[in-house]
Amino acid sequence: MPAAFLRGFFDSEGSVFRNGLRAYNTNTRILEFVREQLIALKIECSEPQLNRAGGRPAGADGKYITKKDLYAITVRPYSLELFLMKIGFSIRRKQQRLQVLVMKRRNRRRKKNGEEETVEEEVVVVVEEESVDADVSGLEAPSIPLSTKEEMSFVITPATPG
Repeated sequence: MPAAFLRGFFDSEGSVFRNGLRAYNTNTRILEFVREQLIALKIECSEPQLNRAGGRPAGADGKYITKKDLYAITVRPYSLELFLMKIGFSIRRKQQRLQVLVMKRRNRRRKKNGEEETVEEEVVVVVEEESVDADVSGLEAPSIPLSTKEEMSFVITPATPG
């Protein structure tokens, strides 16, 4: 059950960014609880850290003023693949971004070790049942519940030198 709770929490409070995965909240006790659940699954993350002080402008246009301090926990880069395998996302775009991020990290490790990078490949998953276990370039992802027949298509691209 912790994986289902964490999936829901990261669906709503999490963000996959260029180099990692974070969850945000104004309540540090909630973030500490989430951190404990992650650690129980052997997924390492930072302690809650202040991300944005309350009373400051926020949003793209800066018109919104935050009332409370915003804290974040960050999943350690070497735990991203474990997060993907044990928890993942129900939100397709977040799941896809995490899969791409993990693949890029794998390719960086391969390049560093003198191994061949994974080639770009298009992955199409057709869903006809209520849930699917997707296997994307060796990345086994948790079941993603879907209510109707849907088709998901995305491209996994290797890390580019730069």
